[in-house]
Amino acid sequence: MAELGLSRLTKHFGETTAVDALDLAVKDREFMTLLGPSGSGKTTVLRMIAGYIEPTAGKVRVGSREVQDRNKPRWPFARRRLSSGRRWMPRR
Repeated sequence: MAELGLSRLTKHFGETTAVDALDLAVKDREFMTLLGPSGSGKTTVLRMIAGYIEPTAGKVRVGSREVQDRNKPRWPFARRRLSSGRRWMPRR
């Protein structure tokens, strides 16, 4: 495992601010949950941590590595070989 750090993490979708300057530090082996009402930005934060979407501002660090390294080339989502998690479900 590794430490997780969010520094001034912000995400805008047009004029809508989904996440506004979030600072968070989660230590190695620490358990943490994101709680909030619908539309509060929980999923947006998780998608930025995973690297699926790029933050408007701020940084996401896992251990000593920055998740959104702007110098690395970005692969289109379909070419990352990522699944929506539904492939395990049996077909009807």
